[in-house]
Amino acid sequence: MTVNSPDFKKDIVNLVSNYLDTDDVQEFSQHFLMDDSLKKNGLSYISESDKSQLDYILAPSKDRFQIDRTITLASKKLRKENYINLLTNLSELCVTHGMLNLASEIIVKIKKENKVKAVYANSQLILADILARKGKWGKSLQTIRSAKKVFSDENNNHGLAKCSNMIGTIYGEKGNLAKAKVYFEESLTLAQKENDKKLVAMLEVNLGIVNNIYENYDEALNYFNEALRKLEELGDLRRIAEVRHNIGMMFKEQKYYHSALQQFDSAISIAIRNEYNPILAISYISKAEILVNLEEYSFAAAIADKAKEVAHMLDDKVTIAEVYRLQGIIYKSMESYKLSENCFMSALRINKKLEIGLNIAECYYELALLYSLLDNVDEEKKFLNFSLNYYKAFNATSHITEIEAKLNKISN
Repeated sequence: MTVNSPDFKKDIVNLVSNYLDTDDVQEFSQHFLMDDSLKKNGLSYISESDKSQLDYILAPSKDRFQIDRTITLASKKLRKENYINLLTNLSELCVTHGMLNLASEIIVKIKKENKVKAVYANSQLILADILARKGKWGKSLQTIRSAKKVFSDENNNHGLAKCSNMIGTIYGEKGNLAKAKVYFEESLTLAQKENDKKLVAMLEVNLGIVNNIYENYDEALNYFNEALRKLEELGDLRRIAEVRHNIGMMFKEQKYYHSALQQFDSAISIAIRNEYNPILAISYISKAEILVNLEEYSFAAAIADKAKEVAHMLDDKVTIAEVYRLQGIIYKSMESYKLSENCFMSALRINKKLEIGLNIAECYYELALLYSLLDNVDEEKKFLNFSLNYYKAFNATSHITEIEAKLNKISN
């Protein structure tokens, strides 16, 4: 693995090749010369594959160099329409690789130089995605609705389908699953009419996630498998990694830990090879959680540190909160209770600010478990009740049953 992934370079070269002739592409690709060797390190007992997951290094400054070169060349070589289209695709590519600030800068450039309404609306959707990843839900929804008005005025069903999908995703992140499901199904109907296989697959993934949270595991797996089949036909590696991650999440919920690890390792491998850093961060977190359950605490702590590194580079507040929660679990398992409490409280604070109900429920539950270990019955009971109230809002049956059993045991 090199410091700056050749696959990111390849993605840009492939994008540019859609707009420039062969000689220009060849000349352009010669500027991508940045390869350094990674120093191998890690824990002595883990496999080479696991070591490669810990050895992954980020180099955003070099990415900026490559993006600036792409824009400079495109501005000289392309007609205005193709130049703006390339910028739109380049901003999407930056989001895919987790370069949210760079994507935002490109979108500002598109807004200044573009006069086509549909292009503007699509760039607004990319901006809305960036805002959502930073937990700015209100601004994201406002931006989506601005794009939705343009698509509606132009009778653009494909654009409307993307808007509904993004609105559903935001409601899902905030824990309003019923509302999320309505938007996903609305989007799916439009995507099927437009025969957009990629968008249909994305929506099948989202509906799979909803069913997984509702503990409808058979239905969730059907959605995931359908999405995986389509994405493999399309060769969409980023979304294949996302599906693998979500199948892993489903197995984790059912406590099929080794099956879950296989899925997370597959997602991590794809993400590292292609620098899909947003997926990498969440898969690191999920893998570390399983390692805790398997009592491999040192390895879990090392993977959690990698997740933190990626999350801070992305400025992804949602994932940063998840890393704090994870580190709270790890410190608790290692009997560092003060550190554990601090991490859980940090995660809770961020999740409350972001208004992510399901994550708040998890933080409350973890705090209750911590106070149980400390024989603080009053705090344990208080946080169990807080957690129970949130899980009831999601109708998460197994969590509700587990918490109610703990409360009954305390009362008796």
